[in-house]
Order: sequence, then structure tokens, then C-alpha cells
Amino acid sequence: MTFADTLEELERAQWEALKSVPEAVAFYSEFLTEDSRMAVPYGIGDRDRVIGSLETPHVILDFELKNTHVIKLSEDSGLIVYRMIQNRRGMEPFEAAISTVYVRREGRWRIAFHQQTPMATE
Repeated sequence: MTFADTLEELERAQWEALKSVPEAVAFYSEFLTEDSRMAVPYGIGDRDRVIGSLETPHVILDFELKNTHVIKLSEDSGLIVYRMIQNRRGMEPFEAAISTVYVRREGRWRIAFHQQTPMATE
């Protein structure tokens, strides 16, 4: 598997996990670094805040990643950038520009930073 394939697979796993509270909590507990940050529409959160926010039910039905691009920053870090469209139960589709920074620590890929910028739907 290539470097780009690895990061894209992890990114898709992140969104799949968000379809279920137990899976989301398990995923982020395993994959967020201790010093990670997420910049999302409701604010900037550290690891504990992000995991704590996952206790509420999620409404993601499906999602699509478009125009993914991986930038290899080093052998142990990379950035994935893409456009995401997410369909949520009882809500309008959510479209955003997404970027996630992955770092490899102790031989395992982890999320160091994740950012979402809402976009106007076409």
C-alpha cells in the first residue's frame, strides 16, 4: 500500500466510525495523538473535548470524499486534503473542505490535526 493509500484509508475509516457512537469513541481514542487538535465549525477542541463530544448520537448516513490529495511531509507525517459531502439524517447535506495531518508515532499512524471549513453547496 502506498503512503497516499494509507492516509486515504485512515481518513475514510474516520468518517465510517462516525456513523456509530461506540465506533467513533473507539476510533478517536485510538487514533488521536495526546496533543491533537481539531478545528471544526463549533470551535477548536483538544483530544478530551473531541472524544467527549462523541457521546451524543451521530446522524451521518453516508459521505463522499472528492479530489483527495496527499502531501508527504516526511517519512512519518503527511497531510490529506479533500472536499467532503456528508448526508445526515434529517438535515441538509454538509459540504466542507477538509484537511487532516497524520503522524506516525511508535510505528502507528495517528491524527495530530483535523480541520473542517464549511462550503456553500452547489
